[in-house]
Amino acid sequence: MAMTLISEVSAQSDEWGDSYRTYTINTSIVDSTEVKLSYEIRFFKETTVGKFQTNSLDTFLMLLSEDIRKLPINKSDVLFYFHGMFGGQAANYNYTLLDFKERYLEKDNSTMGRIIGYRWPAQNPIYIIDKANAHKIAEVLSDNFNQIVVSLNELRKHKVNVIANSLGNELFKEMMRYELERETDKVELHHIVLSAADLIDTAIERDSVLFQSLDYCNGMTVYFSQKDFTLGLSKNFNNQNRLGLNGPSEATLGHSKLSFVEVTEISDEKNLAWKMTGHSYVRASDSISSDMLSALMAVPPHKIENRKALDQERQTYKLLP
Repeated sequence: MAMTLISEVSAQSDEWGDSYRTYTINTSIVDSTEVKLSYEIRFFKETTVGKFQTNSLDTFLMLLSEDIRKLPINKSDVLFYFHGMFGGQAANYNYTLLDFKERYLEKDNSTMGRIIGYRWPAQNPIYIIDKANAHKIAEVLSDNFNQIVVSLNELRKHKVNVIANSLGNELFKEMMRYELERETDKVELHHIVLSAADLIDTAIERDSVLFQSLDYCNGMTVYFSQKDFTLGLSKNFNNQNRLGLNGPSEATLGHSKLSFVEVTEISDEKNLAWKMTGHSYVRASDSISSDMLSALMAVPPHKIENRKALDQERQTYKLLP
């Protein structure tokens, strides 16, 4: 079994060479309750795009680890991505990973070299079904996330960052709920970005899952926009303020690892639909993605360019055009 696995990994490595790769954990729900995972690696070599799929986490981890070990030390950190509603549609998802490569990996100030995405069932046009799916799969994905991150942590030199977008924040929050219950082998995260978070505005108050998750990372930055049309709809549907629309609740406390950035005044999206909804800035706005990259690279919040301090105690800023 072990020899077969090593041969499989060796064959793939020979075929791909030094090509760029993206890593995806595909999640499905079978018979309403059973959660199944599969793994997909896409490689990009000159004009060739290839794909390798496996149901084995061991194979996935071996290929990932071997790939990362070959990266330059200053470009060997990892970015995890959790998409929101409709973000898992094949064309949409694959486009986003390549867009993220340009925005978050290829910049001179980035130390990240690979993206790992969780593609999960959030393609149903009925919001409550997608939200319920996030809760159904959270425990299984938390175990999976833990195994992957701990294996990366064991390499020591590699930092692990996270971007959660829209309803993907609900999934990430629920995954961390299970992570908090672990007594050993806990994840060590570098920086977490919560973008356009479709969460109640009290989601980071003291004793909340996300507030406790600050013990598992070096920093967390929350982005919100008061012109986010999509989250306006969510606010009406849930009859509750949304963190990504209204910002943190008044009861949310300041913390040295936590900061908030309002991006309402930014309007540099080139895609008209994205500009109108004001919701997809994680992949649509050069100004905001540049700010997010600075946050991921652990630039102190007060030193990131084009920010205006709104509340120094809670480290809340406004990003200026």
